[in-house]
Formats: sequence, structure tokens, C-alpha cells
Amino acid sequence: MIRIVERMNDSIKVGYLYLILGLACITICIFVSFNTYSFLEKANSTNGVVIELVKKHSSKSSLYPKIEFKDLNGNSIVFTSSFGLSPSINTYQKGDVVKVLYQSNSTDSAKVSSFFSLWGISLLLFIVGSVFTFSSIRKVVKLNASTVDSVT
Repeated sequence: MIRIVERMNDSIKVGYLYLILGLACITICIFVSFNTYSFLEKANSTNGVVIELVKKHSSKSSLYPKIEFKDLNGNSIVFTSSFGLSPSINTYQKGDVVKVLYQSNSTDSAKVSSFFSLWGISLLLFIVGSVFTFSSIRKVVKLNASTVDSVT
């Protein structure tokens, strides 16, 4: 079994597969980044207050801040951030004032104005995509060179 995996890792097909996966991650990163940038161009900014920290069903260990803010019309809006942290590193506390970004035509789009809340997914996709892309290019070049050397 180990020999099969070793041979597969030395396969040029696997190198190309990793290249495709890497480029797919980078493409998705560009799409997500563009959507975030478009959101930021149209977003209104206000302050909100953390009213509680909640656990979501999908994540039993992370806490997500539930935030209340008032929109431009004075309506009170409550949303739960899509970005949560484990309790040991959670920087949010009940009563904290946080900067909130939202679009006036869609208060459902509200987000906490923090780097990772806005750009975290893009950053993760870029890192994963870059690692896959560059390591696969290196592997394909190395395998092509060894194939040429073995033929001559």
C-alpha cells in the first residue's frame, strides 16, 4: 500500500491534479475578494454592541458574537457574526462596542469590520492555493526533468 502511495506521489498526473486544485483555490479567492471589495464600496459603517456570545450548531467549540446596531433609519438590527473564535482566544465580551458594516438595502449582510471577518476566507484560499500551485509546479518540473534524463 505504501509503495502505491509513493508511486502515486511521483506521478505527473497527481502534480497536475494539485495544480488544478491550487488554481481553483486562487480563482475562488479572487471571486470572494471581489465580492468583499464590492460589499465594502457600498457598505455603511456604524457602531454596534455585542449583546451575547452564542454557539452555532455547526461549531460546538467556537463562540460567535451576536451584535445589535441601529441602521440609518434608526431601526434596531440584530445579527450573529459569521466569524467565531474559540473561547480561549475570543476577543469579544458582552457589552463591547464594535464597528459594523452593512448595506442599507440589505441589513442581512451586516458584518463586523475586522480583517479576518472580511478577508479571512480570501486569505486562507490564497495560502492554500499558492502552496498547491507552487509545489505542484515544482513537482511537475522535477518529474519532467527526471523523465527526460531517463530517456536520454
